[in-house]
Amino acid sequence: MKQTTNIYFLVDCSCAFGGESSHMAQKAIVKAQRALHCTRFPTEISMHLIGYNERVMFLNAFGNFPTAGKPVLKEGLQMLKAVIGYQRKYAPRQTRSVFFLYTSGKASGSWVKTLRELYSCPEFAKGLRYVITPQPCLEKGQELYLNFADFPERILPYFSENRLCSLIQTITFNH
Repeated sequence: MKQTTNIYFLVDCSCAFGGESSHMAQKAIVKAQRALHCTRFPTEISMHLIGYNERVMFLNAFGNFPTAGKPVLKEGLQMLKAVIGYQRKYAPRQTRSVFFLYTSGKASGSWVKTLRELYSCPEFAKGLRYVITPQPCLEKGQELYLNFADFPERILPYFSENRLCSLIQTITFNH
């Protein structure tokens, strides 16, 4: 049985992230999907695309990302935890996971407790976590960014598909 490398995309689908930012996120995800599909890895790649605003939804990379409402990050984090649990049950042999949070830097509601709960999942705690935000890091968003990614170097305006393929290759050969 092959090992699975999980890639999780958590995308802000609120009005705060709509428009050009949402379109750029979608283009980056489509490019990543295509690049990963064309590259051969010794593991199976499993991609999960979760959108959130005042509710949570699974997104289709090739469909429109619906934008509405407020950025309630707690909803997305709860779904992410559920998907991680599902993957653990049905794909028990896993390499290190990769997480991308596409965000406007705004988050409504209380998301800190839910994020702490996510750290109890070894896949999340040991995973590589990146925040992709088209804007410069604002002081209000700094707490969100650093709580998710842990390091300022993992807060980026863009993450290329070539870099993702290289990262996945490194993960699969070092695991």
